[in-house]
Amino acid sequence: MTRNAKNIIVYAVIVSCLIILGIYFRLYPVIKNPENQDHAVARLAVYLNIKKDVAKQIAVSYPAMPPAEKNALLDRQFKDIIKNESGRIEKIVSAITRGSLTQRPDLYLLEADPYHYYHLTKRLLKNGRLSDTQTGGWYYDTFIMAPTGHWRNIEILPYIGVFAYRAAKLFYSGVPLVLVISAVPLVIYALCLIMFISFRKTLGLSRTAILAGGLLFSLSPVFIQRSAFGWYDTDAYNTLFFLATIFLLLKTVENDDRPAYRWSVLLACVSAVFSIFWQGWILLPVYIALSFAAIAIYRAGKEKGAGLTFRRFSVYCIVFCAVLIMIIKPSGLARTFAGTSKVLSEFMLLKNGFWPDIFITIGELKASSPQKLTHLLGGYAFILSALFGLCAVFFDKKTGLRNEKKIILLIFFSAALCMTLSAERFLIFLLVPAAICSAIGIDIGLRAVKDIAGKVFKYHASAYAAIVTYVLIGTLSIVSLVYAHVTALNQKPIFNAVWQDVLKKIRLNTPENSIISSWWCPGHFIKAVAERPVTLEGAHPNIPQAYWMASFFLATEEDEAIGILRMLDSSGNEAAEFLVGKGMPLDKAIALLKRMVVADKQGAGLEARSLLSQADADHLVSLTHGKPAPAYCLIYKDLADSVIGLYYVKNWDFAKAADLNGYMRKQFKKGSVFWRGSSDNVSLLWSIAGGMTYIGEESYETARVKDIVYFADGVMLDSRTMDVRINGINKNLAGAPESVLYEKDGILVEKRLDNPAIRLSVLLIRHPDGKYSSIIAPRAVLTSVLFRLYYLNGVGLKCFELFAKEENPVLDTKIVVYKVAWNKE
Repeated sequence: MTRNAKNIIVYAVIVSCLIILGIYFRLYPVIKNPENQDHAVARLAVYLNIKKDVAKQIAVSYPAMPPAEKNALLDRQFKDIIKNESGRIEKIVSAITRGSLTQRPDLYLLEADPYHYYHLTKRLLKNGRLSDTQTGGWYYDTFIMAPTGHWRNIEILPYIGVFAYRAAKLFYSGVPLVLVISAVPLVIYALCLIMFISFRKTLGLSRTAILAGGLLFSLSPVFIQRSAFGWYDTDAYNTLFFLATIFLLLKTVENDDRPAYRWSVLLACVSAVFSIFWQGWILLPVYIALSFAAIAIYRAGKEKGAGLTFRRFSVYCIVFCAVLIMIIKPSGLARTFAGTSKVLSEFMLLKNGFWPDIFITIGELKASSPQKLTHLLGGYAFILSALFGLCAVFFDKKTGLRNEKKIILLIFFSAALCMTLSAERFLIFLLVPAAICSAIGIDIGLRAVKDIAGKVFKYHASAYAAIVTYVLIGTLSIVSLVYAHVTALNQKPIFNAVWQDVLKKIRLNTPENSIISSWWCPGHFIKAVAERPVTLEGAHPNIPQAYWMASFFLATEEDEAIGILRMLDSSGNEAAEFLVGKGMPLDKAIALLKRMVVADKQGAGLEARSLLSQADADHLVSLTHGKPAPAYCLIYKDLADSVIGLYYVKNWDFAKAADLNGYMRKQFKKGSVFWRGSSDNVSLLWSIAGGMTYIGEESYETARVKDIVYFADGVMLDSRTMDVRINGINKNLAGAPESVLYEKDGILVEKRLDNPAIRLSVLLIRHPDGKYSSIIAPRAVLTSVLFRLYYLNGVGLKCFELFAKEENPVLDTKIVVYKVAWNKE
């Protein structure tokens, strides 16, 4: 065997090891994290048993001791046992974990979006198509924006899932679908790494540099998050297409000896095919056009090659359009361009409309700090090597890269960085050019080490250079491994057994045409597992229905909540669209609809006829007071804990929003662009909703001294007089609140307090064990339908019948589902 053949084999083995290492970390959600969860469950069980035994001993030893003193003694003795016998306790916990007392949880997908594609994959397997109505690369989805449905572009990911599932069944007929689709991202990850390694020759890098860069790329936290086992989403495909696009662009400008049109053709095919992988596919053609334009300008300045660049771009455009038309057909071309442009602009820019911008309530669509972005990419070692490589590309002639290639890398890096600074969601796109630049930086660094060693050491210079190289690569590897381990440990599904049980109950015990109303986050869960239509879901959170759902949840009167839900489940947002279509300003239309929904059909007709003709009024009433399908309301812990987002949406002032649009247009003409994620823009939108307020989470009783009950959030309750005082939240939140609310004899009671110091109220929740928990928030939030349904078992509400209630403190999950009794309104 020749030396070259041996080197190739060693190189292939190392690449295979990198792939295996990356897969290992991406398998944490099934090979390591469930064990950690079992360990936590076992520890909790041991702690509860210890506390129960100590409580029994205290009750026997001190029968006459007051309850408050017993509780204090119990806490002290329990803490002493945990501290002094930690070794024995850990042995018991480990034994329980290894034994049969804990049960390994079922396999679940990561995050919510994978359940959207899981739902589509199941539909394909069941029906052979996504919808009965499909045309021009689009299908009509009746599971979203119920009851009206909505057009969506066809994406190929669920078809890949079907192919993988059927292929797996050839080897094992009983293989679960969720297992197969959970493994698909691992295959795409491996292809990404192989594609990254293929940059070596076109960039002129050493094998050591490209392998080190591949390690940084493979173990980048953001890449692990978005290609882990169970992440059945588009992110891994997006990364693969970005890699392929940059590679083909580099090949396109590699030389001028021949036109190299074949690379332009391949580039066009790749970017056109991308249109069926991701809604924001238009991003790649924009990057490509910017690259060709920059290269043409550079070559025009050099007075050579601009014509060749133009011809290559022309070939790209012709082939791209031809392939795109073949994929989505001419009938879907205009809709596809409009839809994808809208998606990208809504991700990056403030919504230019009168409805509230829901996207500012979504964490990954906000701008993140440079420190967070650095850690998500892979730490300072990754960033420094990437920046060093990017700078060296332009200032170090030893790289040997053509200037055209440098321009391509700069365009992709700069454009992706601008997008990332506007929204964290786009960091996965920055990863690709950053990792390529990192490999270049490492290569230049290793060459510098070799040159310095040759100058400093007369003897064994290569050996010293090798030692320094191994130390540098080893340091980078250790940092990457630490980041990968920490990131992978946090990869846990938000879907769990509680969700599974509740949604299965909905599927088995509700009519198929039932509409499940909730906030947008669990919409994909409901579609995939409960198999029922939803009003809101994660693919389209930024729609007018979100405003109506927030108004439903935070309505303080039941007739308003039921009226809004009746309108939504009868016609979606068609009533508002009808009025706007008739020329009525949106703020006036919303005000009219709010008056109509709280009235009966006759009263609604009178309201409508005061502003509309008889025919238009009758049509409007049919939209607001139609006969809705069976309806169910689903509320979950995260919704109740994060109600601040609903508060912003519900309090949106449409008249002020109209002024905002005019202001944005004026500023845009001056060259000012409103990037969505900036703190200034978020504050601007909050000002339209009346300003941000304080809404605390549920806080539990921590101590009780006679009649005084203390809570973790600073609330002090006199349980005899039901007076409340707030201490210690911050300097602006201290003193007496406006009122205290609590349930008594099946009624929500409110006690107004004298001389309130803060414009907030306190809700007290009494639990079966006699202890209290408290929530600090505006009175309108605490008396809302949402809080009464979730915390107070629907007290004072007659049109909501409890359908399901599941809670698991270990999983930190609580879900309640109510059936809407239309006949009781």
